[in-house]
Amino acid sequence: MFKYKKKEKNQERLINVNENNNIWIDAENLSKEEVKEISKEFNLDEGLLEDAKDIFESPRVEFDKENKTFYIFSRYPIEKKYDNLVTLPYLIIFRKNFFMTVFNGNKTPFFIEDLRNEKNQAFNTKDKFTILYFILKRINQKYQQEFRKINKEVLQDKANIKTITDKEIERFVDLETVLNEYLNSLIPFENELRTLLKHEHINLQEEEKDELEDIILAKNQLINTGKNILKLIQNIRSAFEIIATNKLNRTVTKLTIITVVLTIPTMVAGLFGMNVPNNWEHSQNAFWWITSFSFLLSIIFIILLKKEK
Repeated sequence: MFKYKKKEKNQERLINVNENNNIWIDAENLSKEEVKEISKEFNLDEGLLEDAKDIFESPRVEFDKENKTFYIFSRYPIEKKYDNLVTLPYLIIFRKNFFMTVFNGNKTPFFIEDLRNEKNQAFNTKDKFTILYFILKRINQKYQQEFRKINKEVLQDKANIKTITDKEIERFVDLETVLNEYLNSLIPFENELRTLLKHEHINLQEEEKDELEDIILAKNQLINTGKNILKLIQNIRSAFEIIATNKLNRTVTKLTIITVVLTIPTMVAGLFGMNVPNNWEHSQNAFWWITSFSFLLSIIFIILLKKEK
């Protein structure tokens, strides 16, 4: 499904239109027929429109020199996993006379909902870069919220590292997966935005360049934040492994000592329990002498072990 929407500078809201100049094309879950229709009407690359349906699509920027059209692929964070993914792709297409967003999924992305409800009078569909920057800033804000949420969880667990359970460690593994997916979306897209900034056909005003540089800087800060949280999780996991290993070593040591201490009287009892003459067969005090001797050896062994420590 797709709609043509337009908003002049002094209008309060977007309106649906039938024209194709200075518009925003709001496209979602496009069928093959709709892809063919819209690619034919605006002379767009049908293959790239189909790529937007691939949930594993990577961030990149394509430029059609013949039609002077930019295709910007990126990914945005989602609250609930979709097919084990925490980010989904979206496509932005813009040319001199239109701006287009394409997404797929069972829920409208937050930045599209915000764009549809945008009441700012300075916002208009003729200014393509204003729309682009609006989307990029909202996505940056969402990533920042997600990083803040993850960081808070990790710091809480760090404060209670000695009581961390296996469930928390499993959650750490899940958080690492989430962070890696975020970084795999942010890092290549930051590089693509730097390329876009220097592109010979972009024709940005000085103010627009400054704004795009601010967005790139914010992306870079998000990347550093994600890497720092990832490193913190890895450090906590390493500390937990060291603590768990030390606990295990202490337990094994205790069990070893108990085993050896119990082995001494067992060996003595075994020696005297053999069916051979030893001159103590008829002694009334043999049991107590042998028992006392066994425990004496065990005590001596324990004292020697303590001295070794």
